[in-house]
Amino acid sequence: MKESLDFIDYDNLTRGIDYSGLTDRSYKDTLKDSLKKSLRGIIWFFCLFLYLETVFHIWSFHGLSLYFILKLILCIPSAVIMGLLTSYFPAAANRVVTDVLTGISIIVYVINTLYHAIFKVFFSLSFADRTNMKVVQYYREILKGIADNWFVLLLIVAVPTAALVLLNHFRILKYRKVSAKCIYIHFAYLLASVGLICLIVPMYGKDSLSPYDLMKFENISEFSMERLGVTATHEIEIRNMIIPRKINYDEDLTVWVYDPDKNKTDTGASVSASVSSETTGEVENTEDPEGTENGEGDTEVIENIVKEIDRSPNMLDIDFVSLAESEKNENVAAIHRYFASVEPSYKNEYTGMFKG
Repeated sequence: MKESLDFIDYDNLTRGIDYSGLTDRSYKDTLKDSLKKSLRGIIWFFCLFLYLETVFHIWSFHGLSLYFILKLILCIPSAVIMGLLTSYFPAAANRVVTDVLTGISIIVYVINTLYHAIFKVFFSLSFADRTNMKVVQYYREILKGIADNWFVLLLIVAVPTAALVLLNHFRILKYRKVSAKCIYIHFAYLLASVGLICLIVPMYGKDSLSPYDLMKFENISEFSMERLGVTATHEIEIRNMIIPRKINYDEDLTVWVYDPDKNKTDTGASVSASVSSETTGEVENTEDPEGTENGEGDTEVIENIVKEIDRSPNMLDIDFVSLAESEKNENVAAIHRYFASVEPSYKNEYTGMFKG
């Protein structure tokens, strides 16, 4: 009985994803179809963020500003990411994920609206800890905030919800699955949107508290909400929780050292000179010849008092240099180095006047 020999054709051996079932033409058709399907989620979430940012911006800042256009551009990466999350599952799962992400987005804007209405400051994810999430004790303020701002809350909740329901009812939003072989499409969209942001953000300047500074270094909710928007601000906060960023500080800071000869002020001399001139003027205007001697005596007394005033630096006995060297947290060490480099204010005749 003859045994059959199996030969392996190493020349035609393929590795990775099997594209043998796709001809060049069929793959192009799949790519075109995936491009159309991938835009569905991106367009929906971008329109959602555009609407929510517009309502929140007009309500909180009483109109539109130059930063409003930047806010809309900063929403594109978030829309692309959410579009990615709602494209590669079966149609039913894509619809459920779309509904959930839409609901979460609406809730985020509702929380920001109520928080600003109640506390008069903007919400930050850093506030969401165990000590600040005691919602029950603020139920009266929450109910009052809802009653006072019911119209804007209605716009935030009802309009997007109704729009999504109508789009699903008339089957305008189609949740067809995008081929996993074309997943790079969303990454290309994300890369293009980030590149667009990198080009536009520096146009608003790189000064302190500019959009560039807020995105790269600072993270102040009051300014971030105004200039970056709710979506971009929370996106940056989440990114900072995962990868904390360092404080922007000057690495060439030098320790300030007090030198009585170099750091002394001319306050005492100016005060004594002004007192002397005022006293001399008064003496010249008087008709009493003995007034001159009295005036000169008063001037000498005042000058002696001024000379005795403590003009040393007004500073606490804190060794910031040692604190910076022993600190393991780089951000805290940077703060210690900064305070060690700052020249303090000096004592004057009013220092300690109200000391108890």
